[in-house]
Amino acid sequence: MGAMLTGAGLSLGPIMGGYIVERTTWRWIFWACAITFALLAVVGCYILKETYSPVLHKRVYQSGNDSKTEAQAPSATSQTNLDVSSPLKRLSARAIAVFKGPWVRPAQMLIQSPIVLLFAIYTTVTQGYLLLVFATLGLVYQDHYHFSPGASGLAYLGLAGGLTLSQFTLGHLSDKHIARGAHKPEGRLPPLLIGALIIPFSLLAYGWGPHMH
Repeated sequence: MGAMLTGAGLSLGPIMGGYIVERTTWRWIFWACAITFALLAVVGCYILKETYSPVLHKRVYQSGNDSKTEAQAPSATSQTNLDVSSPLKRLSARAIAVFKGPWVRPAQMLIQSPIVLLFAIYTTVTQGYLLLVFATLGLVYQDHYHFSPGASGLAYLGLAGGLTLSQFTLGHLSDKHIARGAHKPEGRLPPLLIGALIIPFSLLAYGWGPHMH
């Protein structure tokens, strides 16, 4: 569902941007984004809940609902087992705790796990082609077929429909494949072969269409 909403957002953005430029100025694209993000940030502060584990453990400990002793309470200093007698060492320990997980662990998985490396390369290539299509589709319809900025944005509706359809169909195929006994996480990768075969033909059609017509 999250991937489907992301694809829909990528498709609806050019449509809205095209009509904004056509009826106002290009500056209102940035104003519209800023206003939308500001509203979402305010709403998110009240709707979204804290999920960071150290913060949640610290809140439980401070409220008195945790049976652990103070030495067992999770914190950046206890996790690193460093001497934090000075503010500089305390800051250093906290920085190590913050950056060690998000940076070191993904790098280790990328280097030590071949499946992660291969899938990262595959995702990089496919996402790169997808962004190229998003960046050039509107220009193709405006320069080659002489569409207006608003009308050229409607061409992205096809991408939105394709992304939505693929999420439902490939998700269903992936669930059926897992139900047959492939209970490992890698068991969801074989249905990607369908998309891997479709992508080259789609790019060929995308380039051949404007060239011939």
